[in-house]
Amino acid sequence: MISQFNTVGDYCRFVGAKEFTIKDESDTTFAYEKNSCERLGDFLVYPLLKPADFSISNSRHPLMIIALTIAALFVATMIFYPSVIAGIFFISGAIIKLSLFALAQMTVLGVGLRTLGRLTNPKLMSEWEKGNLNTQAVGTFRID
Repeated sequence: MISQFNTVGDYCRFVGAKEFTIKDESDTTFAYEKNSCERLGDFLVYPLLKPADFSISNSRHPLMIIALTIAALFVATMIFYPSVIAGIFFISGAIIKLSLFALAQMTVLGVGLRTLGRLTNPKLMSEWEKGNLNTQAVGTFRID
């Protein structure tokens, strides 16, 4: 078996894939049983991955562009000036910092667990190493 991780980009596509599809004309979703490690990783990444997937797949709509701009301004304010956001919502700035820290740690742990689960899944790795799978990136819009 030849490993299909020839570059860092190949590995990142494998790690960041929303789903895998079979390389053929039908481009159907590859059905495999996720192990508990990958399911836990999916659960931990969901709060960040699901909104990102929705936002990227709808990024050509004018209202989504405005909403993403406002959200980006809010996030930048929350990161650099948590006391301003704390004053608006009447909560402590430390709570905002703790929440952002917890979200970041949860996301990193989720990506790691999901990757470990995928790497230890024999069916998925067998098909990946044969070169039979494509990855569907976050934000990919598919019509089934």
